[in-house]
Amino acid sequence: MKSKPTTVTLILLVLILSIIPQNALIYRKILAQKIATLYVDPQSTTVYKDQIFTVTITISNVTDLHSVDLKLEYDTTILDATNLQVITPWPENITEINDPAGYVLVNSTLPPSVSLNGTTTVASITFKAINPGNSILTLRATLLNSTNELIPFVRRDGEVTVKLHTIKVPSDCPTIQEAINFAEEGYTIYVLEGIYNENIVINKSLTIIAENSNTIINATSPNPTVNITTPNVNLIGFTIINNQSSISINIMSGGNKIQNNIIISRNIGIKILQSKNNFITKNTITNCSIGLLSYKVAEIYILSNEITKNTDGIMIQDSMQIRIENNKIQNNTYAIKMQNSTENKIARNEIYKNEYGLILSNSTNNYILRNNLQNTFQLSLENSTLNTWDNGVEGNYWSDYTGQDANGDGIGDTELPCQGVDYHPLMNPYISGDVNHDGYIDSSDLGVLGTAWNSLPSDPSWNPCCDLNEDEAIDSSDLGMMGINWAK
Repeated sequence: MKSKPTTVTLILLVLILSIIPQNALIYRKILAQKIATLYVDPQSTTVYKDQIFTVTITISNVTDLHSVDLKLEYDTTILDATNLQVITPWPENITEINDPAGYVLVNSTLPPSVSLNGTTTVASITFKAINPGNSILTLRATLLNSTNELIPFVRRDGEVTVKLHTIKVPSDCPTIQEAINFAEEGYTIYVLEGIYNENIVINKSLTIIAENSNTIINATSPNPTVNITTPNVNLIGFTIINNQSSISINIMSGGNKIQNNIIISRNIGIKILQSKNNFITKNTITNCSIGLLSYKVAEIYILSNEITKNTDGIMIQDSMQIRIENNKIQNNTYAIKMQNSTENKIARNEIYKNEYGLILSNSTNNYILRNNLQNTFQLSLENSTLNTWDNGVEGNYWSDYTGQDANGDGIGDTELPCQGVDYHPLMNPYISGDVNHDGYIDSSDLGVLGTAWNSLPSDPSWNPCCDLNEDEAIDSSDLGMMGINWAK
């Protein structure tokens, strides 16, 4: 059974209840007051090695601020302080950058009877990121008011993370693979001249650049010398030799660019598997059993490569929308083989001195024109009809064509179709920009282009000879292509 409260207990309870509202009001007043804050801005910064960046030291919510004594400490193995600027209205009384000791000092006092309220930026410090790592920007400070009393404040230090946006091999990492493992998405790896005996796997979106053609990757195992398993990789400027591996560059993803490499392989130079939107440009591929093999791929751009002294220069299998343009494909056994493939384009290639030029098997609806062919055997077709061999005016140049040009327009008029396919064979090798087929690119060609300028196939002024890039529009792109060969 509960006992009744005594008189003393009741009196104490009344006293406690009367005090609580007053204390609550005091607490609310304290919480409502704004405490001055001293902070580094931005508080968190991510930069790359060798990048220059600036932070500021700011004071907010301050009242009657008259004098500041600031010290900002940092890690000298990661950062180098290069400049200190005191911000108006603060005078530059005492400032110091002591980089060996790792601190920046600012001591500044406003003129007599002057003080500041609210927010003020005292100084900005410029740093250079010198090594990867993490540095805390630690603040030490004394704040005084106009009567030289201490001002209480909250401190917020800064933090800087330095990354290696560009990794140099071998100075930052001894091997290319170690650099890839260390790198993050989007990094650039710059590889200095030398021989790198390794097989590499590129499993991040990186740009990997060789210093020059003496930057050599030499496989040490039967695996692909360079195996690209992730999208958006750029591989530029290497010499890749294959004493051990069966494949120099193996591509299993899309959006990659393979450019300006020299590829020397016993077996396959570049192999592209089940992917799309890859660019193979300005490479030299030589001494391979297959220079370039694409299998079950789409939207591959094979542009301006030199493919020589291989058994098979280019082999396209079960693929579509491949563009093979402006390549020199010479001194191979087979220049281009195409099997079970459709909607591909072969244009403006120099296909010379091969034993076999074009081999098409079970391949239809392909677009083949403006190629220069001079080979022992020019063309072999097997179940490959319904391909397009001209643009209605121009076809291809065949070195063994013996027909005549009756009207002098540079297009053959007799013994058609040439090779059983080409109704508009060129009398002379095709030169991009020679729209009147006289063997020169000059003002006469420019005049013809001007007459057809900005026209489309549906326009009366349309001239397919002026559509130099075969995009069904005559515009600045075509003018640019004419300019490349101007006066040649």
